[in-house]
Amino acid sequence: MRRTTRRPRRDGSAASWICLWASLLATAALVGACGDGPAAPPPPPPPPPPVPVATSITISPATATLESLQQTVQLTATVLDQNGRTMTGVGLTWSTSDESVARVDGTGLATSVGDGTATIGAAAGAVTGTAEVTVEQRPVEVRVSPATATLTAVGDTIRLSAEALDANGHPAPGLELSWSTTDEAVATVDGNGLVTAAGAGTATIRASAGSLAATAEVTVEQRPAEVRVSPATATLTAVGDTIRLAATADRRRRWTRMATRHRAWSCPGRRPTKRWPRWTATGSSPRRARGRRPYALPRGRWPQRRR
Repeated sequence: MRRTTRRPRRDGSAASWICLWASLLATAALVGACGDGPAAPPPPPPPPPPVPVATSITISPATATLESLQQTVQLTATVLDQNGRTMTGVGLTWSTSDESVARVDGTGLATSVGDGTATIGAAAGAVTGTAEVTVEQRPVEVRVSPATATLTAVGDTIRLSAEALDANGHPAPGLELSWSTTDEAVATVDGNGLVTAAGAGTATIRASAGSLAATAEVTVEQRPAEVRVSPATATLTAVGDTIRLAATADRRRRWTRMATRHRAWSCPGRRPTKRWPRWTATGSSPRRARGRRPYALPRGRWPQRRR
């Protein structure tokens, strides 16, 4: 009887698959190498984005009104490129159309100078943006100078001046002022602020324009500036003769005349005397000067003793 030994059977399926894939790859490489032209190049990179260019400038606020001199407003410029996007870091040049109305510095700060309208511009290359600035002074206060005054005689005058001021204290022209007084018996005032003393006392002078007003106090204090006696010279020719002298206080219309009587004595060795008169000012009580003073007649005109 013959024995038969069976060997284990090898599985060649994995090796056959590997050989098959290798042959396919080699065939593909051979076909590519034997083609008509070179291999296709890779696609080009995308183009770079365009450089932003300023195409428009907008200034905010577009309009501004300033009501006093040296008032300021900050203007802001926005620069847009060709795609409508905001650009930053763009150098701007600021300008004004009328420096007598408004000035502007390099940061866009506009300052009022005088009444009127000015155009403020911001430029970046050939692109410019504008804004309108209007200056209209608005008075907020009236001042009268001098604030107090004293007149020392009836008929004396003083001119008061009044001006309207804006919020920064600058004169605002063009405002019509009206003048009035609280007591015309003391002082009167005309339409130009000329005050005239009318009598002793205190009056308030008022300058007004609409709801704005200011006042000044005017006091009238009558003071005698000079006393005049007439006649300035006199000659008496006999003992007992009399003459009446009249005295008036100059620049005082309300002072009454003062009268006195002088008696001359004929003795050359004696000093003649003078009795001081009683004098009165209207509105005050009578006063009498005290004391006795020598009375000197003009030289060479002593009266002779009557025989």
